[in-house]
Amino acid sequence: MRKALIFDLDGTLVYTLPSFKYEVMVKTLSELGMNVFRKDEIDEFWYGTDRDKIIEKYFRVEPQRFWEIFSKYNKPERRVEYTEVYEDVHVLRSLKEKYKLKLGIITSNPYPIAKKEVELLEREGIEFDSIVTPNYPEEKPKPNAKLVERCLKELGVEKKDVLLVGNGEEDWLLAKNAGIAFILIERENKIETDGSCRKIRSLYDLEKILKIYHQSGKKDI
Repeated sequence: MRKALIFDLDGTLVYTLPSFKYEVMVKTLSELGMNVFRKDEIDEFWYGTDRDKIIEKYFRVEPQRFWEIFSKYNKPERRVEYTEVYEDVHVLRSLKEKYKLKLGIITSNPYPIAKKEVELLEREGIEFDSIVTPNYPEEKPKPNAKLVERCLKELGVEKKDVLLVGNGEEDWLLAKNAGIAFILIERENKIETDGSCRKIRSLYDLEKILKIYHQSGKKDI
């Protein structure tokens, strides 16, 4: 029986308006002395998995230097002004109550940003039992499986009792590394998987999956 759902945050439950992304990146790269930018490179950095490698490849600067400048412009208070909640997140309230679920979040965002974004979800009446962010610099971001271990401990559940829902490659790899079931929600971006996961278009589809699972007693989806 599934006892918990763990969610990615950005691109799954909330989204940042594109204008903020380009504002932050243009200011960061300009301060680094870059006056010519490519939209596809910025997008790959913003949504990519190994961002340090992307920084070195496209922006040709030490990642530590990049992040120091980036953090000056990616302020939590400013970012939350450009962050919206997906309209289908309200279904999590009823799912949590109906199936007696615990809800968790695993995000690679620094805690101050994650906290501001979670507050938007809390205003929708959604309560989370665990919010896990990397403990920088000692702990690596997704797809680091230790993040799942920490979340499971806080939720008080085992791997077999949880589903991870995310929209990106790093979420899929996180689930594979941790050995837990994964559901890919296809929002704006599409990724290629090995066919081992269920795909949904909306959080409303979680109701169908949980209903089928509970009625059939399946051990997997």
